[in-house]
Amino acid sequence: MPEPTLAYTEILVQQAASLLVICAGVAAAGMITRNFIFGSIDGQRRVEAQLTDIPLDNN
Repeated sequence: MPEPTLAYTEILVQQAASLLVICAGVAAAGMITRNFIFGSIDGQRRVEAQLTDIPLDNN
């Protein structure tokens, strides 16, 4: 099984960062947990990420 190249790793990091931006701003909704699964291009591996958004205390 070939190792992932730096380009594929960079794409994964960019996609994960994009998800964080999309999911930002949930202060009114309280704490939310989201689960994401990313498959590799060859279909042999996957990355699972669990993100928990917690509202900021701005007081």
